[in-house]
Amino acid sequence: KMKQSKATEFRFLPLFPQFSYATTGSIARLMQKKLPQEIIEKIRWRKSYPDHPGFILAHQEKIRDFLKKNKLKERDTILLFSAHGLPQTFVNTGDTYQRECEKSFRHIISAFPDANSWLSYQSKFGPGEWLRPYTEDMCETLPEWCEYRKHLVFVPLSFTSDHIETLFEIDKLYLPIVQKHLNGYRLDALNFDSTWTDALAEMLTRKMTTKTSELIREEV
Repeated sequence: KMKQSKATEFRFLPLFPQFSYATTGSIARLMQKKLPQEIIEKIRWRKSYPDHPGFILAHQEKIRDFLKKNKLKERDTILLFSAHGLPQTFVNTGDTYQRECEKSFRHIISAFPDANSWLSYQSKFGPGEWLRPYTEDMCETLPEWCEYRKHLVFVPLSFTSDHIETLFEIDKLYLPIVQKHLNGYRLDALNFDSTWTDALAEMLTRKMTTKTSELIREEV
């Protein structure tokens, strides 16, 4: 269909808010391999949007609504933001993923000054060091750092839709550990929230300048 289209530009908006060569970069590499050069030259990307106002606001609204619905006082609550993990070697060689996760985290928690907020990383697999702290370790050591808080709410930071990392890892692996010590909850991912879909629409209408080749580097 792209070959048949008369469009002069194709805009790609990843559902990965924070850029990594392992996610958006791997998709760009696939495009480079599978599509003819004349199509590649027409593709422009939104590389990432870790601090886009609509993305940040969508998270803040969801957290605020969840606390209100469940009658959780902010000062009694831990907000544990869990992002997908990444091998430390990627970051050591220039991947911006960790910095962008931290940027998203800082912007979102600015609306919740009384909560005890943390950022961790999940879904580690294989040998080697990955980004720390690991979400599982945070759950295991909860009594050491939970202070006087009564509730913990998992906030999926790098997952814009619910799938295996939220529905299985958080619900089935992490929440049972948390609930040994205090009340544990998981916030739904953004999914089809209107603030989020409005943000996507706004980003799609903006001019994009990043070329496919700019998102690709050699495998680490």
